[in-house]
Amino acid sequence: MAPAGEICKPDKEIVNYALNLNMGKGFQRCSVELSVLGSTFNMLYGEWRSQGESLSGEPPVVLCVHGTPATDGAFRPIASLIAEKGFRVLAINFPGNGYTELDSRRVYDCSINHKVALVKSFIFTLKLSSIAMAIGHSLGCTVIASVVCDPEVHGIIKSICGICETGIVPHRGQIEAREFPRYLPYILFRAAFLPYIGPIVTFLYARMAHRLGFRGRTPKAQVMSILEGYLIDFEQYKASLSGVAKSRIPYLYMFAMDDTIIKPGMWPTSMEALGVAEKDIKEYSEVACHSEEMFEDTTLHRVIRFSWGSHRLQFTRPETVIKEIVSLLTALKAK
Repeated sequence: MAPAGEICKPDKEIVNYALNLNMGKGFQRCSVELSVLGSTFNMLYGEWRSQGESLSGEPPVVLCVHGTPATDGAFRPIASLIAEKGFRVLAINFPGNGYTELDSRRVYDCSINHKVALVKSFIFTLKLSSIAMAIGHSLGCTVIASVVCDPEVHGIIKSICGICETGIVPHRGQIEAREFPRYLPYILFRAAFLPYIGPIVTFLYARMAHRLGFRGRTPKAQVMSILEGYLIDFEQYKASLSGVAKSRIPYLYMFAMDDTIIKPGMWPTSMEALGVAEKDIKEYSEVACHSEEMFEDTTLHRVIRFSWGSHRLQFTRPETVIKEIVSLLTALKAK
């Protein structure tokens, strides 16, 4: 049972977070043309602003990066609430997964490196010279860790937040994906776009992703999710987390011990790569909607362990997730 004050929807609703639902107050979907990877992408992204926002000056930016198969809707429960605290919240849509179409040349290959290139291009094209926080969910955590370690972005991102990150060892989804021969995910993904057999391949492949608990905006998005899970480079992510630790950039990582999608998740492997100190870990128990532990304002490296909350903490524990995000952002302002 969910503690009082928290929202815990039936799992059938929670897993549909990628779909086009109510996106909250102050939301609009915008677009920007990105020239990157030798091709052109019409990137659609979600933007939330406070409805009472002052016209003088631009508010600090919070950048959100979704996992797979997902859209900017992955941040629907928390984005408008962050915006109400005086931030401009931007949430990208990766090609094929979200509302951004695949490029006409089909250059995009679903890899982390291509996602990083798109995020960097988005930052530079929108001329975002300072980002207060980059928030990733699931596979999006892998992307933001790599972006932070990229020399071209050095100093732009001031802090990061990872919600239910992928871990640095193969998890359930990737283990199952890797039961296929190495070439099969690529062939099936390409086949999904062929005439005649494409719809059949897409239907079967999408049903497989659906059974694993993934909900894409389209059947092709679910097809891509298995390929993207197959392509996760855990060694690359481990190196990126070590880079995050060396950079000393402030971070907040949140994960649930009952996450059935990602195992073993943050504990203990990712925390070892980050070099997390025991004093920087806070626990939320099953029976309490709050923790008796408090972070000092000077604590800029934070990890939250939830005893329950699933792989979608921003949906199952939105009040707590918002509180912890705002707490770190407030500490950074006071720095």
